[in-house]
Amino acid sequence: MNVRLWFCVALGVFTAHIAVFMLWTHFQPRPPLRVPPKNEFKVNEKALVDPNTGEKVVVREFTVSTQLATPAPSSKVE
Repeated sequence: MNVRLWFCVALGVFTAHIAVFMLWTHFQPRPPLRVPPKNEFKVNEKALVDPNTGEKVVVREFTVSTQLATPAPSSKVE
């Protein structure tokens, strides 16, 4: 047989397999959407005036809290 014919047959089989795999992945169910976590970033700011020098001082406090996993059940033995 001709080499060009074998190449065309192999390319056709490859293309058919790619099409089947694409259809199979397209019809699989999507994972459920997660609710985004609430914002755990807080900012506190205070403006103070130094009574000795009269200079204005700004104190800023940033707090970031994260929960990486669900809390473990308490291990209290009663």
